[in-house]
Amino acid sequence: KLIAEHLIPSALIGFTAYWLTGQGHLITIALLTGWLIDSDHLLDFFMAKWRGKIIDTWQTSIKSGSYFKSSGKIIVFLHSYELATLWLLVWGALGEWEIGIVGSFAWLIHLAIDHFSYSLNIYTYFLSYRVYKKFDINAICSEK
Repeated sequence: KLIAEHLIPSALIGFTAYWLTGQGHLITIALLTGWLIDSDHLLDFFMAKWRGKIIDTWQTSIKSGSYFKSSGKIIVFLHSYELATLWLLVWGALGEWEIGIVGSFAWLIHLAIDHFSYSLNIYTYFLSYRVYKKFDINAICSEK
């Protein structure tokens, strides 16, 4: 489930963009921004493991999400509306609107799937909000 929940929508976005534009690299862009942003979970896990907060294996801890509770932090810096917007603006400024639109759309779909799957407060996926709350899981998850 963990792989398919973001891989399938990202692949659909990428292949649709390819079909519409003929630009094959847009498949990679959609997979990068819509699926591989979950790699930030590994960074969070290893940061918590390094601080001695986790005893589970990374597979068990990430699959269950228990590392969030163990570490007391929700960082996942790539899970960010601001970064998805920045992606669009930077690529647009470079004249690569297709990359900007496809990438930010796949990114936002990823965030929407997560948001509705975990029913968190609307601000949770703003990196600035998590920074403001010092990434503290109790502060972030207490408000709905």
